[in-house]
Amino acid sequence: MAEFQIEREVVIDAPVEAVWRTITEPDQIKQWFADRVELDLKPGGHGLLVFGDQDDPLVIEAVEPPTRFSFRWNHPAGEKPAAGNTAGGRNRPRAARLAREPEEPLCGGASRGLGYVHGSTGQVARRTPEGMTPESDDELWSAIGDPSRRRVLDLLVRSGEASASWLAGQVPFSRQAVAKHLVVLEQAKLISRRKQGREVLYQVDAERLDQATRAMAELASQWDRRLNIIKRLAEAAHAQTRAQTQEKS
Repeated sequence: MAEFQIEREVVIDAPVEAVWRTITEPDQIKQWFADRVELDLKPGGHGLLVFGDQDDPLVIEAVEPPTRFSFRWNHPAGEKPAAGNTAGGRNRPRAARLAREPEEPLCGGASRGLGYVHGSTGQVARRTPEGMTPESDDELWSAIGDPSRRRVLDLLVRSGEASASWLAGQVPFSRQAVAKHLVVLEQAKLISRRKQGREVLYQVDAERLDQATRAMAELASQWDRRLNIIKRLAEAAHAQTRAQTQEKS
């Protein structure tokens, strides 16, 4: 399955070391991501994220100080997170990636993680948009994660209704590939079909597409809030360190 990503960028007025501590130290992470965090900060290291009464094991993918920290979570206990979703929706790997180079902005990306920050910066919970279940959530991200599939979906939005043959004539890939994309989109309930004579016509399910649009907007907004919290924490820590340094001098 293609990786679905939402990318965000934020400029933080703090040294890279302060930003790195904010995104890697458990007592800092719990202020912008989870209620409790246990972390073995090394590639392949294991840890735990606690959201309310739910414990989610995690596995660290990469630790490259001070530019990249990546992990995946929310998988069956004792099992290694996979690179994609498994059948049934149980294995739903998530990733959080944050990077900063000197004199460059901090960048953050999220892969299908439906986190929701509410109340104080230390309170984090997760929720699923109204009308969606975790299983349909997985199907949705899988369906829209492929750029070619999104192109087919966009053509259907623009045309209103079209056959596989017509769609194949509008894209630089085969009719067989179009047919496979249509199957995935239909399984995700983003499109439906009807028969007209000997031809099968496909059309977008407007309500489901609206759910997808709202889910993506919510996901992006959630990471905007998280990154803003990271920005505040790192800048506050830097200001405190600077003030202490000035007092000593």
